[in-house]
Amino acid sequence: MVVFLTSNVPRWTPRTEANIRQAIADGILEESHWWDAKREVSLGKSANRRLAADMAAFAIDGGSLLVGLAEDKESGTFSLAPGPTAGMAERIANVAATAVDPPLYVIVTPIPAETPADDGSPRGYLLIEVPPSASAPHQVDHVYWGRGDKQNVRLTDADVHRQHVLRESLTGRGRALLAAEVARDPFPIDERAGGHIYLVADPLTAAPDAATRFLRDQDARDWVWRVSAREDVVELPRQHSDIPPLPQYMTHVEWRADGMANTSTVLASTGRQRKAEAADAGDGADDNLLDVEFLHNGGIRGIVGRATRRHKHSGEAFILDQLIVAYTRRLLQWTTKYADAIGYRGSWVLGVHIDGLAGLSSALFANQLDYSTPPRFSAPAYESVTTATLQELVGQPWAVTERLIGNLVWSLGTESQHRAVLEAPAGR
Repeated sequence: MVVFLTSNVPRWTPRTEANIRQAIADGILEESHWWDAKREVSLGKSANRRLAADMAAFAIDGGSLLVGLAEDKESGTFSLAPGPTAGMAERIANVAATAVDPPLYVIVTPIPAETPADDGSPRGYLLIEVPPSASAPHQVDHVYWGRGDKQNVRLTDADVHRQHVLRESLTGRGRALLAAEVARDPFPIDERAGGHIYLVADPLTAAPDAATRFLRDQDARDWVWRVSAREDVVELPRQHSDIPPLPQYMTHVEWRADGMANTSTVLASTGRQRKAEAADAGDGADDNLLDVEFLHNGGIRGIVGRATRRHKHSGEAFILDQLIVAYTRRLLQWTTKYADAIGYRGSWVLGVHIDGLAGLSSALFANQLDYSTPPRFSAPAYESVTTATLQELVGQPWAVTERLIGNLVWSLGTESQHRAVLEAPAGR
């Protein structure tokens, strides 16, 4: 049976000691493929490796580990055993980042006990949530780990191969979505001013009509306009956020066959078709092309013009990688806000495709006279697909952005110019 992971079918997530006590009293706690309990997190290298293996095992399908419960193995019951929590969240996150390969993103939430320790220090429980990882399976000390029905298991070579095949199938799904968007571009290549950016986000486990009720609400039009055109990503540096076409160019919210869209004037009231006057305008008609669709199945589709631009004096074409990075990051914000609006808590496949790039260099080198041989892109298009959990999109959007667009800016020699968007903020 397919489970559509929404706010209506959540996994048990305690937030207070009373929640845990009630779950014990109700007899609902049982080690499973998704959940485990530990009495404590011990100190030392061996303990760190065991904890790392626990977290790596959950990374394939996701799960949670609750620290602070004592288990009676004979009866299969649990009892409260709160322990020290000061500094433990940071330590656990550090183990996930350093002892697991590739590094693993986890969410650690301390749950305070109702009474402190005898010395007054904080004590309680630690909820370790491990979202399904886009990089799974993960290994600890060269051993790949997965989760059986109730315990961790070492993965065989065949198990690891199956996981890689599954990841490739999700990548293929994203590439197919991108190919469909490229195919429905209303502007033929020979009538464009430059390259285009295509953006997709699709929920992996949502119902086909996950967003239908939301989109039919009378406030949906205002929401689509506000989220796509007015609420920009706050951490985008000005040099990224000020390059047109700007989100504010989308001023026409309208129904589409598969959902609702906000679009710029060039496609307004056309059913996402090219206007006749745009064909007569020749080069430059797509300069202000900007269109974002919010679909009934919870997915998002976007197209942006001006991925490349000709220098106004030399006439040479350049890649606007700052614009590309900005809209890749905006896609993630649209995704998290849409997920919240429709109550979807599952994972996503996300993709970006940019065409018209062959032989071009970054616009960041356009006016640097002392840089005579900037790197030039060696393929007609760039494409990247990844998967991400909602937790990662909210907690580490820079990591998802880097997976999507990091190789492009690296190949253009401009990765240092995009660190504010592709790297964790200071102190994270």
